[in-house]
Amino acid sequence: QGAVRSLNAETRHQTLKWRVGVKKVLVTLGIVVACVVGFQFLRGLGAGLFGPIANDLAIREEVVKGLEAARPFQAAVSRRYSSDSFVCTSSESCGLEDESSSRYAIAIGPHAVITITYSAISPNVDGKTVTLKPRKKGESLRWDCRGGTVPGLYRPAACRSKQAAQG
Repeated sequence: QGAVRSLNAETRHQTLKWRVGVKKVLVTLGIVVACVVGFQFLRGLGAGLFGPIANDLAIREEVVKGLEAARPFQAAVSRRYSSDSFVCTSSESCGLEDESSSRYAIAIGPHAVITITYSAISPNVDGKTVTLKPRKKGESLRWDCRGGTVPGLYRPAACRSKQAAQG
């Protein structure tokens, strides 16, 4: 009988250890599932809240790339102005050809105004423009990039009009 009691006690002890082990595994599994579900919820919430902001920033980045692509046009107008005080009236009169890519088209128009027309970026800016107007400042030119039809939200800060910055 002592051996049976010892066996029963040992079996009970093993069963108790097994139950405790199963409970630990189930609790751990529950925590893991809760973390995964919580992470997915937060990820979805973040995408819902920050997705539009990320989209606006991506559009602004494309607008900035168009402005950077216009730098050779600005340089050509500035060179032409500093050499003979003549301001270009077209890309050809500045020794350039209009530039066109899948994202933007760049051309010099009357009064040396450089126009960047955006396309295939977003419905918010497709077909809209940013204009770069030269302003005489002593012997050089300064550039005003606040003109055009691209909304201020998608422009770099220096290219937003005062109305766009307020509204």
